[in-house]
Amino acid sequence: EFDQAPFGILGLETEVALFNKILVQETGAIDFAKLVEMYTINPAKLFNLESGTLQIGRPADITLFDPSRKWTCDKEKSYSLSRNTPFHGWEFTGIPVRTIVSGQTVWHADQT
Repeated sequence: EFDQAPFGILGLETEVALFNKILVQETGAIDFAKLVEMYTINPAKLFNLESGTLQIGRPADITLFDPSRKWTCDKEKSYSLSRNTPFHGWEFTGIPVRTIVSGQTVWHADQT
């Protein structure tokens, strides 16, 4: 029944890899530097934040991305409470591997 259907779909966990796959690797619509800009500089400008770049005196909250690491989307291993995804089983090349906030690692791929 409709009222028993799970909410939403997985998106955040696959978004960068999906855009990298389709926009950078497969179609060449943009280069990887433009993809990074879309996730860093552009949102910072939009919200008038002093982040989005690696400059002296600015926040250095960063996510490290391994562009050569291969992985397969598995909805059962998702951090999300939802298991809905049209990308289950898709193979990707490139994945975040570490997040650093205020100089401290807050997440790394070896934790998973």
